[in-house]
Amino acid sequence: MFGFDHTPVSLLYALGTYDHGYWASKGVVSPPAWPFVGHILSVITFREQGGLCFKRIYDAHKDLKFLGVHQFYRRTLVVRCPELVKRMSTIDFSHFVDRGFYFREDVDPLAGSVLYLRGTAWKRLRAKISPLFSPNKLRAMFPLIDNTSKEFLKRVKNRCNLVADSKRKAKSDPNGSNEDGAAIVDAEKTGGRIYCRCHCAVCLWLEE
Repeated sequence: MFGFDHTPVSLLYALGTYDHGYWASKGVVSPPAWPFVGHILSVITFREQGGLCFKRIYDAHKDLKFLGVHQFYRRTLVVRCPELVKRMSTIDFSHFVDRGFYFREDVDPLAGSVLYLRGTAWKRLRAKISPLFSPNKLRAMFPLIDNTSKEFLKRVKNRCNLVADSKRKAKSDPNGSNEDGAAIVDAEKTGGRIYCRCHCAVCLWLEE
């Protein structure tokens, strides 16, 4: 009989979870987390988009004003209480300037907005765009926003009608295809994802 040395496994587990007791030590509730990846396992395995992952966590703890989560080794506080959000955005804003999002401006220049920038760069951009959101200018923009939203709803309704027509045609076509070259895909066979087979980069990735 050969004994199994649990020391390497124990050390690996300790390394992956060493920071998971941080929120409890501060009196903050934190859901059970996976070693190393924390609470974003579904995101790094491409089963869930980041925003939906946090929405799921947010909705699952409606009885809490805030809770702590981990993104790998980054501690993240999820605030649910509107009054706390308001205070963080006004009185205590100096302590919550940076958003904590990482982006590469050379790869995604459009991400260089007030939602992602940090420090001095964020302050300069905010000083430039703040005058655009004065009450008078917002009032002047309202007709444009109203017309754009109506056009958006019109296009969504048309798209929904096209999808409904495609589903009706698919019932009479054993191959599930339609005249536009798209296909209705069984959601259960694709892990809950429905997409068209238009041979775009996204569809080809999903078919792999």
